[in-house]
Order: sequence, then C-alpha cells, then structure tokens
Amino acid sequence: MAVNKKDTLIRALAALYLAILAVITCFMLEWMFKLPTIKYHDYAKYYAAAKIVTSNQSHRIYDLDYQNEVWQDLSHESKTGRKVTLEISPIWPPFLVPFGNLPILNAYWLWQACWISCGVIGIFSVLRSVHGSTPIWTNVYRTFILVIATLACLPEARGMVLGQPCWLILGFVAGFCAAFIAKRDIAAGIMLAISTLKFQYSPFLGIAALASRRWKMIIVAAVVFFALSVSSASIIGADTFIHGPLTLLQWDSNKDLEIDINPQSMVNFRGILSTLLSPEIAMKSSFFLMLTGLLLTLKVWLDAIRIGSKTIPWALSFTVAAFLLFSAHVHMYECVVLVVLPALTFPTFDPVKLLATKDWRMRAWIWLLVSYPILLWFVFLLDVKLFHIVVNGSNLSVLTVFALNLINVVLLLLAAANLYGMKDKTASEIAGASEDLLPTPNQ
Repeated sequence: MAVNKKDTLIRALAALYLAILAVITCFMLEWMFKLPTIKYHDYAKYYAAAKIVTSNQSHRIYDLDYQNEVWQDLSHESKTGRKVTLEISPIWPPFLVPFGNLPILNAYWLWQACWISCGVIGIFSVLRSVHGSTPIWTNVYRTFILVIATLACLPEARGMVLGQPCWLILGFVAGFCAAFIAKRDIAAGIMLAISTLKFQYSPFLGIAALASRRWKMIIVAAVVFFALSVSSASIIGADTFIHGPLTLLQWDSNKDLEIDINPQSMVNFRGILSTLLSPEIAMKSSFFLMLTGLLLTLKVWLDAIRIGSKTIPWALSFTVAAFLLFSAHVHMYECVVLVVLPALTFPTFDPVKLLATKDWRMRAWIWLLVSYPILLWFVFLLDVKLFHIVVNGSNLSVLTVFALNLINVVLLLLAAANLYGMKDKTASEIAGASEDLLPTPNQ
C-alpha cells in the first residue's frame, strides 16, 4: 500500500504540536508542585474562607472586617496591607469544610486533586456521550489530548498560579453537557444545581433545560439546590446565607475593592466596558448584557430544537460561549471551559480527517479551537512586551482582554453558523441523527 506523504506530514506536525503542548504542560505542573504559599492569592482566599466556615465565627463569612482579620493572620500582612474580599457564592461553605480542617499545604494538594479530577472526568463524560459507540480507549486517548491542551493554555496557567478552582467549573459545565446529551436528567439536574457555585452561569445552563422541556432535570436541580442551601445555611446561618448575594453585589460595585475584584481584567463584555468607559458604568450595564445573552441563548435553543437533534452539541457550544461573554463576572482562568467545545463537536480527532472537512464553518471552528492554546501565548507575549499598562494602580492587559473577547465572539458566531447550517443538510441526514438527544413532549 502506497504511503500518502501529505497525510504522514500532517500527522507528524500534529504530533509535534501535541509534544509542544506537553512540554508547556510540564512547566505548568512544575509550577503547581511548588510549595503553595500565600502568593497563590485566590487559593489562599478560598482557604481563608474555609477556615472561617469551620470556626465558631462561620456566620461572619461576609463580614469584610473579619475576613481581613483572618487574612492577616494567615498571610502575616499588616493591617495596612492589601484589602481582600472573599467573593464566594453562598453555596460554597459545604464544599469548603474538608479544606478548612487541614493545614494549608495538605489542603492545597486536596484542592488541586479534587478539581483537576472533576475536569478530567467531565471531559471524558462528554466524549463518551457524543461518541458512545467509540471504543473506550479511543475516548481515553482523546481525553488525554484535551487535558494536555487545557493544561498548556494561558487561562489554565493563570488559574494555576492563582490557585483558582477553574477545573471544578470545567467539571460541572462538562458534566451538565454530557448528561444533557445522554438524557440523564438526574445527573444534569445535579450539575445544574452545583453550577450555582458560579451562579452567573446557572441561568444560561437553565435555558437549555427550559427550552428543551426537561422538567425532571429542572425539578432535580431545584431539589439539590434546596439541599445545598439548607446545608450552607446550617453552617453560616440562614440570615447570612440569604443576604450573601446582595453583599456580593455591593462588593462588586464598590470602588474601594476594585483592585481585588479587578473588573478591567475581566474577559467578558463587562471587561471591555470597564476599559473603555468606567467600572461603574460597566457594572450597571451587566444586568442588561446578561439579559441580552439569555434571550439570544433562548432563541438559539428554540431554533435548535426545531431543526433537529444534530444541533444540540452546537446549542450547548453556543451556551458556553454566551455565558463567558455575557455573564457579569468572568476572568481569564474560566475560559478553560472552552475545551468542552471540541469534545462536543469534533467528529474525529484524526488531524487528516479534520483537515479534510469541506464546510467553511466547520473548518474555521476546527482551526480556531486547535490553535487556541498557542494563539493565546502569542497574544500574551505581545501584551507583555507592547500593551501591558497600568490604570488606577491595576495592571491592565489590553491586548489579552480584547483578544479573548474577540475569540469568544468568533466562537459564538461560528457555533451559531454551524447550528443554522444544519438547515442546509438533507432531510435524510438530519433524520439519521439520534433523535434520542431530544425529549418527547411528555418527558
């Protein structure tokens, strides 16, 4: 059999690209394996919150003065040091209890192990749901590729150096998508309830359940959310739990806390407005931006259901891109959830077959997602050398913020283009898809 030199070259280049990503991943892991100190700023804040919820002062979790007392004891900073805010959802306390009962170093290893495991399982679950007939080891290999790509990308590097639980966010988003496609409404409902840890994302995921009339999923989500709420209220007190969201909203618009919240570095539309106008205007616009995003997501889901079940992975992809753009609070590290998109939509991971795709929408989608890890490092290097400036005492990564927004906008548009492109397929192609992805009206 003659060897196709072009195919061999493509596969060799793909292997080289994966090797480069693996090297970057090794550097990221070496970074993570350094002894955790207070310099892992966001991890340390979560740990401080964990110490509060496991103490007899747990009801003071949203007391800013007490937060800073705990922070100063932990960090050995003076009272004149940087003021911190422990901005965590009221649903977090039950999840923090195990960490608060451990020394900071042991808690850190548990922190990383738990959340990375959640993300890896989530990616594998999506691949199994989409490619159920594929041998399990093939999906294990695909999971390995996507995990390497995620660990090697700039958002994960940012999350890792801060100690952010971005793999947990990836885990519940991926878990929701996997369970949604597999029609496991109980599992999807649980993931939807857990998503309230980052409650700005929950409405977007809820739109998928509502538009698809997945009533069991919605009921399960409500029951699990109620259970999590009761558990949290029993730890921090009912009054503290009830007033928690309002306190977080007040902090988010407090100019004195702006350095810690850092809205200019957000990689959503609010971040753009904070850069071009002011953080105050951007914050006031956040509600209308989010409402716009929810309405767009609802429109896309209703259209997807009318077109057919082949569109569901694209509707989920649109939803992920939408909540990154339109949510009120999105930082760079949360962009790790974009790894869900290739897991949902790539028909194969063979580079030759991927490049053989004829449809321009799919080709653009594939090229952007495949180049995403290296593309962002290139943007970052340009940013550091040319565009990194300081505004009101805060570092402002102009190019990175705008580039991430632009990429997410393009991904949003391409997801919609591929979804609506299903209309161009023949009726037999659409009918050939597994209609099990959609519930019956009585389900």
